[in-house]
Amino acid sequence: DDLIQAIHQHLADRWEADLVAAAGKPAAEATRDERLAAYTRVAIQSATRAELLLMLEGSTNTGHAAVWEAVTERWAPPPPPAPAPVPGPASASASATDDPAALDRFILRLAADGLWLYESLTSDRLDPAMRQAVAERIADALDQ
Repeated sequence: DDLIQAIHQHLADRWEADLVAAAGKPAAEATRDERLAAYTRVAIQSATRAELLLMLEGSTNTGHAAVWEAVTERWAPPPPPAPAPVPGPASASASATDDPAALDRFILRLAADGLWLYESLTSDRLDPAMRQAVAERIADALDQ
C-alpha cells in the first residue's frame, strides 16, 4: 500500500509541477482564472492508460484519492453551490446557481477534463496542434 501511495504522490506531484510551469507561478500566487487557464493548458497532456487506471482505482481509496484532490482543489474550480430553494412552484427560468460566472468556470473545467480524457479513452489521437488549439480556446473563454 505504501508503494502504491508513493506512486500516486509522485504522479500528483508531477502534475502539479506541470501546472506551476503552465501558470508561471505556484497556485497560491495565481489568480483563480490563471489557475484554471493553467489547468486547461495542462489538459493537452493525456494520461497513459496505466496512469488513468491507477487514478480510477485510487479514487476508491481515501488516502490515494487525497493526493489528487489536493492538487485539484488548488488549481480547478469546484462545482458552484446550488441556489437556496425558493418556496413555491419552480420557475422555468430558475438558474442552477446564484453565480453564473462560477458555473461558467466549472463548465470550462469540465471541458478541460474532457480534453484530457479524450485520448485516454478513445483510439483517436488528436494532432498536437489541434489539442493545443482546443486548450487555448477553452482558456480564452475565461476572458469573455
